[in-house]
Amino acid sequence: MRARRCAWVGMLGTVLLLLGCSLEREMTEKDFVRISLDLYYEGRAAEVAGDLAGARDLYLRSLRIAPRPIVYYQLGMLEYQEKRYDAAVEQMKKALALSPNFTQASEMIKRIEAGQELLSSPEARPRLATELPVRVPAPPAAAYGSSRPATPEGEIVESRTTAPPAGLREETPPSVALPAVGESTSVAAPDTDENLAGGLLLLHQGKYGEAETWFKERLPRDPGNANLHFYLGNALFQQARYNEAYRAYLRALQIDPDMARAYVNLGFCQEILGTSLEAERSYLRAVELAHHPDALYNLGLLYQKRGMFRESIRYLEAYLAAVPAGPSADEARRQILLMRRER
Repeated sequence: MRARRCAWVGMLGTVLLLLGCSLEREMTEKDFVRISLDLYYEGRAAEVAGDLAGARDLYLRSLRIAPRPIVYYQLGMLEYQEKRYDAAVEQMKKALALSPNFTQASEMIKRIEAGQELLSSPEARPRLATELPVRVPAPPAAAYGSSRPATPEGEIVESRTTAPPAGLREETPPSVALPAVGESTSVAAPDTDENLAGGLLLLHQGKYGEAETWFKERLPRDPGNANLHFYLGNALFQQARYNEAYRAYLRALQIDPDMARAYVNLGFCQEILGTSLEAERSYLRAVELAHHPDALYNLGLLYQKRGMFRESIRYLEAYLAAVPAGPSADEARRQILLMRRER
Protein backbone atom coordinates (compact mmCIF):
# COMPACT_ATOMS: atom_id res chain seq x y z
CA MET A 1 0.00 0.00 0.00
CA ARG A 2 2.81 2.33 0.91
CA ALA A 3 4.62 1.50 -2.31
CA ARG A 4 1.49 2.31 -4.33
CA ARG A 5 1.21 5.72 -2.65
CA CYS A 6 4.84 6.44 -3.45
CA ALA A 7 4.22 5.55 -7.09
CA TRP A 8 1.30 7.96 -7.29
CA VAL A 9 3.31 10.73 -5.66
CA GLY A 10 6.12 10.13 -8.15
CA MET A 11 3.77 10.31 -11.12
CA LEU A 12 2.19 13.49 -9.79
CA GLY A 13 5.60 15.07 -9.32
CA THR A 14 6.54 14.21 -12.90
CA VAL A 15 3.36 15.79 -14.24
CA LEU A 16 3.91 18.96 -12.20
CA LEU A 17 7.52 19.14 -13.36
CA LEU A 18 6.52 18.83 -17.02
CA LEU A 19 3.75 21.39 -16.56
CA GLY A 20 6.15 23.81 -14.94
CA CYS A 21 8.59 23.44 -17.81
CA SER A 22 5.81 24.08 -20.28
CA LEU A 23 4.64 27.21 -18.47
CA GLU A 24 8.18 28.54 -18.24
CA ARG A 25 8.72 28.23 -22.02
CA GLU A 26 8.63 31.65 -23.66
CA MET A 27 6.16 32.13 -26.47
CA THR A 28 7.83 32.39 -29.84
CA GLU A 29 6.98 34.76 -32.67
CA LYS A 30 5.26 31.87 -34.39
CA ASP A 31 2.93 31.48 -31.39
CA PHE A 32 1.98 35.16 -31.53
CA VAL A 33 1.28 34.98 -35.27
CA ARG A 34 -0.92 31.92 -34.77
CA ILE A 35 -2.94 33.58 -32.01
CA SER A 36 -3.24 36.77 -34.05
CA LEU A 37 -4.51 34.84 -37.07
CA ASP A 38 -6.99 32.91 -34.94
CA LEU A 39 -8.43 36.19 -33.67
CA TYR A 40 -8.58 37.54 -37.23
CA TYR A 41 -10.53 34.51 -38.46
CA GLU A 42 -12.87 34.78 -35.49
CA GLY A 43 -13.39 38.43 -36.41
CA ARG A 44 -14.21 37.51 -40.00
CA ALA A 45 -16.75 34.97 -38.76
CA ALA A 46 -18.32 37.58 -36.49
CA GLU A 47 -18.49 40.07 -39.37
CA VAL A 48 -20.19 37.55 -41.64
CA ALA A 49 -22.68 36.86 -38.84
CA GLY A 50 -23.46 40.58 -38.65
CA ASP A 51 -21.74 41.23 -35.32
CA LEU A 52 -19.68 44.23 -36.42
CA ALA A 53 -18.86 45.37 -32.88
CA GLY A 54 -17.58 41.91 -32.01
CA ALA A 55 -15.60 41.77 -35.24
CA ARG A 56 -13.95 45.12 -34.52
CA ASP A 57 -12.96 43.99 -31.03
CA LEU A 58 -11.41 40.78 -32.38
CA TYR A 59 -9.50 42.65 -35.11
CA LEU A 60 -8.11 45.11 -32.56
CA ARG A 61 -7.04 42.26 -30.28
CA SER A 62 -5.36 40.59 -33.23
CA LEU A 63 -3.46 43.77 -34.07
CA ARG A 64 -2.28 44.23 -30.47
CA ILE A 65 -0.67 40.80 -30.60
CA ALA A 66 0.85 40.89 -34.10
CA PRO A 67 0.08 43.69 -36.59
CA ARG A 68 -0.79 42.31 -40.02
CA PRO A 69 -1.79 44.19 -43.21
CA ILE A 70 -4.88 42.09 -43.88
CA VAL A 71 -6.24 42.85 -40.39
CA TYR A 72 -5.74 46.59 -40.83
CA TYR A 73 -7.46 46.30 -44.21
CA GLN A 74 -10.44 44.43 -42.79
CA LEU A 75 -10.74 46.90 -39.93
CA GLY A 76 -10.70 49.68 -42.51
CA MET A 77 -13.52 48.01 -44.40
CA LEU A 78 -15.54 47.92 -41.18
CA GLU A 79 -14.98 51.63 -40.69
CA TYR A 80 -16.02 52.20 -44.31
CA GLN A 81 -19.26 50.27 -43.85
CA GLU A 82 -20.11 52.47 -40.87
CA LYS A 83 -19.34 55.65 -42.86
CA ARG A 84 -16.23 56.55 -40.82
CA TYR A 85 -14.30 57.34 -43.97
CA ASP A 86 -11.31 59.10 -42.37
CA ALA A 87 -10.81 56.17 -40.00
CA ALA A 88 -11.10 53.75 -42.93
CA VAL A 89 -8.37 55.58 -44.86
CA GLU A 90 -6.17 55.60 -41.76
CA GLN A 91 -6.45 51.81 -41.41
CA MET A 92 -5.75 51.30 -45.12
CA LYS A 93 -2.61 53.43 -44.81
CA LYS A 94 -1.44 51.30 -41.89
CA ALA A 95 -1.91 48.23 -44.06
CA LEU A 96 0.17 49.86 -46.81
CA ALA A 97 2.88 50.83 -44.32
CA LEU A 98 3.36 47.13 -43.58
CA SER A 99 2.82 45.99 -47.16
CA PRO A 100 3.42 48.75 -49.77
CA ASN A 101 2.24 46.46 -52.59
CA PHE A 102 -1.16 45.82 -50.99
CA THR A 103 -3.13 46.94 -54.05
CA GLN A 104 -6.56 46.36 -52.47
CA ALA A 105 -5.76 48.86 -49.74
CA SER A 106 -4.42 51.49 -52.14
CA GLU A 107 -7.42 51.08 -54.46
CA MET A 108 -9.79 51.39 -51.52
CA ILE A 109 -8.14 54.66 -50.47
CA LYS A 110 -8.66 56.02 -53.98
CA ARG A 111 -12.30 54.96 -53.97
CA ILE A 112 -13.00 56.46 -50.55
CA GLU A 113 -11.31 59.74 -51.43
CA ALA A 114 -13.11 59.92 -54.78
CA GLY A 115 -16.45 59.18 -53.13
CA GLN A 116 -15.89 61.69 -50.36
CA GLU A 117 -14.93 64.39 -52.83
CA LEU A 118 -18.15 63.73 -54.69
CA LEU A 119 -20.45 63.45 -51.68
CA SER A 120 -19.02 66.22 -49.52
CA SER A 121 -18.38 68.77 -52.26
CA PRO A 122 -20.11 72.12 -51.70
CA GLU A 123 -20.98 72.01 -55.39
CA ALA A 124 -24.04 70.28 -56.73
CA ARG A 125 -24.06 66.50 -56.37
CA PRO A 126 -25.73 63.93 -58.64
CA ARG A 127 -29.27 62.76 -58.08
CA LEU A 128 -30.25 59.26 -56.98
CA ALA A 129 -33.35 57.93 -58.73
CA THR A 130 -35.72 56.76 -56.01
CA GLU A 131 -39.14 56.51 -57.61
CA LEU A 132 -40.45 55.27 -60.92
CA PRO A 133 -39.74 58.17 -63.28
CA VAL A 134 -42.48 59.89 -65.21
CA ARG A 135 -41.63 59.52 -68.87
CA VAL A 136 -41.37 63.09 -70.11
CA PRO A 137 -41.29 64.22 -73.71
CA ALA A 138 -37.94 65.25 -75.13
CA PRO A 139 -37.48 69.01 -75.16
CA PRO A 140 -37.21 70.71 -78.54
CA ALA A 141 -33.92 70.36 -80.36
CA ALA A 142 -33.12 73.99 -79.68
CA ALA A 143 -32.72 73.15 -75.99
CA TYR A 144 -29.56 71.27 -76.88
CA GLY A 145 -27.98 74.05 -78.91
CA SER A 146 -25.94 73.41 -82.03
CA SER A 147 -22.70 72.16 -80.46
CA ARG A 148 -21.38 68.67 -81.02
CA PRO A 149 -21.12 66.46 -77.92
CA ALA A 150 -18.02 64.40 -77.28
CA THR A 151 -18.15 60.68 -76.59
CA PRO A 152 -16.44 59.31 -73.44
CA GLU A 153 -13.38 58.54 -75.58
CA GLY A 154 -13.19 62.17 -76.77
CA GLU A 155 -14.31 61.37 -80.31
CA ILE A 156 -16.48 64.06 -81.88
CA VAL A 157 -19.72 62.87 -83.41
CA GLU A 158 -22.25 64.77 -85.48
CA SER A 159 -25.25 66.09 -83.61
CA ARG A 160 -28.75 65.56 -84.94
CA THR A 161 -31.11 68.50 -84.66
CA THR A 162 -34.24 66.43 -84.18
CA ALA A 163 -33.24 64.27 -81.23
CA PRO A 164 -31.72 64.69 -77.75
CA PRO A 165 -28.10 63.68 -77.06
CA ALA A 166 -29.32 60.20 -76.11
CA GLY A 167 -29.79 59.46 -79.80
CA LEU A 168 -26.10 59.86 -80.33
CA ARG A 169 -25.49 56.67 -78.38
CA GLU A 170 -28.15 54.45 -79.87
CA GLU A 171 -25.60 52.21 -81.53
CA THR A 172 -23.42 51.88 -78.41
CA PRO A 173 -24.57 49.49 -75.67
CA PRO A 174 -23.57 50.34 -72.11
CA SER A 175 -20.23 48.76 -71.22
CA VAL A 176 -21.32 47.10 -68.00
CA ALA A 177 -20.98 43.41 -67.28
CA LEU A 178 -24.36 41.99 -66.39
CA PRO A 179 -24.27 39.00 -64.04
CA ALA A 180 -25.79 35.80 -65.31
CA VAL A 181 -28.90 34.74 -63.45
CA GLY A 182 -31.22 31.86 -64.17
CA GLU A 183 -34.43 33.36 -62.93
CA SER A 184 -37.74 34.12 -64.53
CA THR A 185 -38.41 37.77 -65.24
CA SER A 186 -41.36 39.51 -63.63
CA VAL A 187 -41.23 43.26 -63.50
CA ALA A 188 -43.97 44.61 -61.26
CA ALA A 189 -44.68 48.26 -60.72
CA PRO A 190 -44.03 49.42 -57.12
CA ASP A 191 -47.54 50.75 -56.68
CA THR A 192 -49.05 47.31 -57.34
CA ASP A 193 -46.40 45.01 -55.89
CA GLU A 194 -47.12 43.91 -52.31
CA ASN A 195 -43.49 42.80 -51.97
CA LEU A 196 -42.40 46.44 -52.21
CA ALA A 197 -44.96 48.40 -50.18
CA GLY A 198 -43.46 47.88 -46.72
CA GLY A 199 -39.91 48.29 -47.95
CA LEU A 200 -40.71 51.56 -49.72
CA LEU A 201 -42.26 52.90 -46.52
CA LEU A 202 -39.08 52.01 -44.60
CA LEU A 203 -36.96 53.76 -47.23
CA HIS A 204 -39.17 56.83 -46.97
CA GLN A 205 -38.74 56.80 -43.17
CA GLY A 206 -34.95 56.57 -43.51
CA LYS A 207 -34.80 53.08 -41.97
CA TYR A 208 -32.38 51.79 -44.56
CA GLY A 209 -31.15 48.73 -42.67
CA GLU A 210 -34.70 47.55 -42.08
CA ALA A 211 -35.57 48.23 -45.71
CA GLU A 212 -32.59 46.13 -46.79
CA THR A 213 -33.83 43.26 -44.63
CA TRP A 214 -37.36 43.62 -46.04
CA PHE A 215 -36.25 43.36 -49.65
CA LYS A 216 -33.78 40.53 -48.99
CA GLU A 217 -36.42 38.47 -47.21
CA ARG A 218 -38.72 38.72 -50.24
CA LEU A 219 -36.16 38.08 -52.97
CA PRO A 220 -36.15 34.26 -52.53
CA ARG A 221 -39.91 34.24 -53.21
CA ASP A 222 -39.62 36.48 -56.27
CA PRO A 223 -35.98 36.47 -57.47
CA GLY A 224 -36.93 37.72 -60.92
CA ASN A 225 -38.51 40.95 -59.66
CA ALA A 226 -36.30 43.73 -60.99
CA ASN A 227 -37.91 46.31 -58.68
CA LEU A 228 -36.93 44.32 -55.60
CA HIS A 229 -33.29 44.36 -56.69
CA PHE A 230 -33.50 48.05 -57.59
CA TYR A 231 -34.89 49.16 -54.22
CA LEU A 232 -32.51 46.84 -52.40
CA GLY A 233 -29.78 48.74 -54.22
CA ASN A 234 -31.23 52.04 -52.96
CA ALA A 235 -31.26 50.74 -49.37
CA LEU A 236 -27.62 49.66 -49.68
CA PHE A 237 -26.62 52.91 -51.36
CA GLN A 238 -28.06 54.95 -48.50
CA GLN A 239 -25.86 52.93 -46.13
CA ALA A 240 -22.78 53.84 -48.22
CA ARG A 241 -22.37 50.20 -49.29
CA TYR A 242 -21.72 51.21 -52.87
CA ASN A 243 -20.20 48.00 -54.16
CA GLU A 244 -23.22 46.00 -52.99
CA ALA A 245 -25.60 48.60 -54.37
CA TYR A 246 -23.75 48.46 -57.69
CA ARG A 247 -24.30 44.70 -57.86
CA ALA A 248 -27.99 45.06 -56.98
CA TYR A 249 -28.52 47.54 -59.83
CA LEU A 250 -26.70 45.23 -62.23
CA ARG A 251 -29.00 42.38 -61.23
CA ALA A 252 -32.04 44.58 -61.81
CA LEU A 253 -30.72 45.39 -65.28
CA GLN A 254 -30.13 41.73 -66.05
CA ILE A 255 -33.82 41.15 -65.40
CA ASP A 256 -35.09 44.36 -67.00
CA PRO A 257 -32.53 45.83 -69.45
CA ASP A 258 -34.82 48.81 -70.08
CA MET A 259 -34.95 50.02 -66.47
CA ALA A 260 -33.61 53.52 -66.98
CA ARG A 261 -33.59 54.49 -63.31
CA ALA A 262 -31.32 51.52 -62.54
CA TYR A 263 -28.84 52.93 -65.04
CA VAL A 264 -29.05 56.31 -63.29
CA ASN A 265 -28.20 54.82 -59.90
CA LEU A 266 -25.61 52.48 -61.38
CA GLY A 267 -23.91 55.55 -62.82
CA PHE A 268 -24.00 57.30 -59.44
CA CYS A 269 -22.29 54.26 -57.87
CA GLN A 270 -19.70 54.26 -60.63
CA GLU A 271 -18.93 57.93 -60.00
CA ILE A 272 -18.42 57.28 -56.31
CA LEU A 273 -16.24 54.26 -57.04
CA GLY A 274 -14.06 56.35 -59.33
CA THR A 275 -15.06 55.07 -62.78
CA SER A 276 -16.51 58.21 -64.37
CA LEU A 277 -16.35 56.93 -67.95
CA GLU A 278 -18.54 53.98 -67.01
CA ALA A 279 -20.84 56.38 -65.14
CA GLU A 280 -21.16 58.50 -68.26
CA ARG A 281 -22.15 55.49 -70.33
CA SER A 282 -24.77 54.47 -67.78
CA TYR A 283 -26.29 57.96 -67.66
CA LEU A 284 -26.36 58.16 -71.44
CA ARG A 285 -28.13 54.80 -71.58
CA ALA A 286 -30.78 56.08 -69.15
CA VAL A 287 -31.30 59.12 -71.36
CA GLU A 288 -31.58 56.93 -74.42
CA LEU A 289 -34.11 54.59 -72.81
CA ALA A 290 -36.42 57.08 -71.14
CA HIS A 291 -34.96 60.56 -71.40
CA HIS A 292 -34.58 60.23 -67.63
CA PRO A 293 -34.36 63.69 -65.99
CA ASP A 294 -31.95 62.56 -63.27
CA ALA A 295 -29.61 61.19 -65.92
CA LEU A 296 -29.68 64.55 -67.74
CA TYR A 297 -28.90 66.35 -64.49
CA ASN A 298 -26.08 63.96 -63.54
CA LEU A 299 -24.52 64.18 -66.99
CA GLY A 300 -24.54 67.95 -66.73
CA LEU A 301 -22.65 67.82 -63.43
CA LEU A 302 -20.26 65.15 -64.71
CA TYR A 303 -19.29 67.23 -67.74
CA GLN A 304 -18.94 70.29 -65.53
CA LYS A 305 -16.35 68.49 -63.40
CA ARG A 306 -14.39 67.71 -66.55
CA GLY A 307 -14.45 71.35 -67.62
CA MET A 308 -16.70 70.52 -70.59
CA PHE A 309 -18.94 73.50 -69.89
CA ARG A 310 -20.68 73.59 -73.24
CA GLU A 311 -21.79 69.97 -72.92
CA SER A 312 -22.68 70.49 -69.25
CA ILE A 313 -24.94 73.43 -70.06
CA ARG A 314 -26.67 71.47 -72.81
CA TYR A 315 -27.62 68.65 -70.48
CA LEU A 316 -28.60 70.90 -67.58
CA GLU A 317 -30.83 72.91 -69.91
CA ALA A 318 -32.38 69.66 -71.11
CA TYR A 319 -33.04 68.79 -67.46
CA LEU A 320 -34.70 72.15 -66.91
CA ALA A 321 -36.90 71.61 -69.94
CA ALA A 322 -38.12 68.39 -68.33
CA VAL A 323 -38.18 69.53 -64.67
CA PRO A 324 -38.48 73.34 -64.59
CA ALA A 325 -39.13 73.69 -60.85
CA GLY A 326 -37.64 72.33 -57.63
CA PRO A 327 -34.35 72.46 -55.66
CA SER A 328 -32.40 70.61 -58.35
CA ALA A 329 -33.78 72.92 -61.02
CA ASP A 330 -32.62 75.92 -58.99
CA GLU A 331 -29.19 74.31 -58.61
CA ALA A 332 -29.02 73.59 -62.33
CA ARG A 333 -29.71 77.24 -63.12
CA ARG A 334 -27.04 78.33 -60.64
CA GLN A 335 -24.44 76.03 -62.17
CA ILE A 336 -25.31 77.20 -65.69
CA LEU A 337 -24.88 80.83 -64.61
CA LEU A 338 -21.49 80.05 -63.01
CA MET A 339 -20.24 78.23 -66.10
CA ARG A 340 -21.32 81.03 -68.43
CA ARG A 341 -19.41 83.52 -66.31
CA GLU A 342 -16.28 81.37 -66.55
CA ARG A 343 -16.47 80.86 -70.32
